Amino acid sequence: MRIRKFRKSDAGKVSDLIIRAQRGVLSRHYPKHVIDYFCRRSTPEYILKKSKVRDYYVAVEGGRILGVNGIQGNEVRLCLSTQSTTKKESEGN
Repeated sequence: MRIRKFRKSDAGKVSDLIIRAQRGVLSRHYPKHVIDYFCRRSTPEYILKKSKVRDYYVAVEGGRILGVNGIQGNEVRLCLSTQSTTKKESEGN
């Protein structure tokens, strides 16, 4: 796995990753209308807009984006990975 700076061409894949995480993990904690709002907002265009004020990094393996991290100033503003990555790390692989 390699960590690299976010590229404009990553916006669609990063958006998909964020939406999958919102529908998966966050749906256990928030009502459906809140999740729907988060997902409507998490478009590639929104990610590109935010990339102007945040530094995004992606974890890539075999051409797939497995995770994303967003940093603004000295704060982590986003940190997500695919379920397969989380499972692999938790198993110590």
